[in-house]
Amino acid sequence: MKKYWYYIVLILFCILLLPSFIRLFHKNHLIQYNLSKYKVEEEFFIEEKDHYYHFNITKDKNTYSFSVQNNFSRKKKVLSNILEYREGNVSCILPITKKKSTVNLVCLKDSKQVSNALLEDNSNYQKILTKAKEYIPYDRNDSYETYDQLDAYSNNIAPDEIFYIWNYKGVYILENNKISYQKVLDYDLYENIMATTVGKNYVLFDNSSVDGIDTVYCYNAKNKKVYDFKLDIKLEKDSYINGVRDNFIYVTDKRKKIQYKVDIVKGSIEEVGTEENFYITYINGERTLLNKSDFFMKNQLFDNDPKEINNEFYIYDNRYDYYYKNSMFQRMDSKKHNVSLFEMDDITEWGIQNHEILVLKEDTLYAYHDYYGLRKIVRYRELIYNYSNIYKLGR
Repeated sequence: MKKYWYYIVLILFCILLLPSFIRLFHKNHLIQYNLSKYKVEEEFFIEEKDHYYHFNITKDKNTYSFSVQNNFSRKKKVLSNILEYREGNVSCILPITKKKSTVNLVCLKDSKQVSNALLEDNSNYQKILTKAKEYIPYDRNDSYETYDQLDAYSNNIAPDEIFYIWNYKGVYILENNKISYQKVLDYDLYENIMATTVGKNYVLFDNSSVDGIDTVYCYNAKNKKVYDFKLDIKLEKDSYINGVRDNFIYVTDKRKKIQYKVDIVKGSIEEVGTEENFYITYINGERTLLNKSDFFMKNQLFDNDPKEINNEFYIYDNRYDYYYKNSMFQRMDSKKHNVSLFEMDDITEWGIQNHEILVLKEDTLYAYHDYYGLRKIVRYRELIYNYSNIYKLGR
């Protein structure tokens, strides 16, 4: 009889663990539920091992759209409450998660969603901030510190960010309240900069020799040291970086018509794309295989690869389309819900790095993040004349 009870208890225990076991394997979900008189549409997905939740929250005819990067163990219905505030033509919600943490304050102005950055000078928004005591807004600081040839706004850099500025022999390293410089080369490298970040680490492919590329330099952000390694396969000078996925750097050699994967931990290079085996790219965030003719029609960039729609250029990132129109940066989700983010005239270039918008205007680099808003990062006169692949963001 005791033996039967043992099996019964074991079966009940397995039944209780079954939901948690199933969650370990599901990579996405899309559900709807009601909370505090709001209709909530919750989408969960995983990108690069990071967990994201995207929400569309609707009440009456108003919709609030936002995303959260947080590990809720893949659970569903992760919101526990939605606080509501209204002053004049501005209405905001403050979502509360089941971890008792608050999400960003999400606001509408005249029933259209706008970022908090666009509401900073709005008196109605300021009144809401005094009421929403659970919400702690980011305190931007535009004071700067002069270091060598640049002015760095290091107070505006988040603790999980590192900005790298290439100065032809090495990199300026801008961290939260900290500035340093790391020499990499003994000679100047002005053109054909092949650089990227893998996590917080800075990686430079030495493209200075006419014979091709066989040396890779890496700055390790953890131990603050530079190391280098030789590639077993020499890349031609017309090679370029496709992007980074799962901490591997994908590089395409245009002359050889071969795509490679570089592992900076092992110091290795591996052939992953040929005419026979197809080539790897990412289209709207999805891994896609292309044949030779389609792949080499243009440079295949995993990130910052703009697409043109009605004479406007969009950059897809993390399930959003970002675009710049009439001096306004905007974001659009899959349901064509638009959010106005910030306004800036006469920019030099813009792009997405590590899920942040980076904007260069004249000699100043700006970064935009939903929580941190629009921030000055660095002013460096050299950026007026040379900015291609000069600045990178690691996270």
